[in-house]
Amino acid sequence: MARRDLRDATVTIRDATSPTPLSVVLKMGSGNITWTEQTPTEYEAEKGSIANGTVRKGDEVPVEVNLTGQWIDALSVSGDGESITAYELLKRKGNASSALSTGADVCEPYAVEIEVAFVPICTGGTTKKAERVVFNEFRQENVQFDPQAGTITVSGKSKELAPTYDRPAPPVNTVAPAITGTHNEGDTLTVTNGTWTGGTILGRQWYINFGGGGGDEAIVGETGSTYVIQAGDDGASIHVKVTYSNAYGSTTVSSNVVDLT
Repeated sequence: MARRDLRDATVTIRDATSPTPLSVVLKMGSGNITWTEQTPTEYEAEKGSIANGTVRKGDEVPVEVNLTGQWIDALSVSGDGESITAYELLKRKGNASSALSTGADVCEPYAVEIEVAFVPICTGGTTKKAERVVFNEFRQENVQFDPQAGTITVSGKSKELAPTYDRPAPPVNTVAPAITGTHNEGDTLTVTNGTWTGGTILGRQWYINFGGGGGDEAIVGETGSTYVIQAGDDGASIHVKVTYSNAYGSTTVSSNVVDLT
C-alpha cells in the first residue's frame, strides 16, 4: 500500500468535458491518500503439492484508492459559471449533472480523473521533491463531504493497474533574458523575459554594480521590462534577474551584463 500526506498538496477532480473540463481544485491543509496496487498470482497444486504445481498470473485488479482530509481553499471551474463542489463532481449531481465521464465506454458507470500534486516543502533543511499522481477513470464507491467543515472522505477504484506518476520540475529557462538598447544617459534599456517552459513569470529585478569591490545592488522600484539610464549610472554595469514559477518551485536566471559608459 502506498501512502502520501496531503498537507499542502493540491487535489484536482475533473471530468472529460472538452476543451475545458469541469473541475474542482482543493488546496489541502491536512489528510492522507492511500492506494493499493495488486498483482494476483494463482497457484495450482499437483497432487496436493505446491512445489510440483504450476503458477500463473491472476486476473488484473483495479487500484483501490482512499482519500481523506480537510481543505483550506477550493476552486471550481464550470462552463456556465456555476460553482460546483467536489461531491457534485464525484457523484455527477447538482451543478455537475452535465459532467462527462472520463471512461472510454459510455455504457460504463460514470468516472472522473483525480490528480494529486505534492509541491516541494522545506522541512528541517530538506526539501521534498515535487510529485504528481493521477488516478484515471476513478469511480467513487463512498463519499462523505462536509462543506462547512471543509472535509472530504472518498474511496473507490481506478480502472488501471497503477496510477500515473511523474515528478514535475520548476520552470526551465532555455534562452536567457537579454538587455538591448543604447547605453547613454536618458536612453531606455529593454529586457526580454527569455524563453521558458513550465511556468509563468513571477517577477524581474534590475541590478546595478558600481565596481570598486561593491556588489550588485537592486535598483529600488525597477521591476519592469525597461530602465531609463540615470546620470549617476555612468561607469556602472547593469543586469536583470527574471524569475518564473509554477506549482513545483521557481527558477531565477540573469540576463547579459551591460556596461554603461
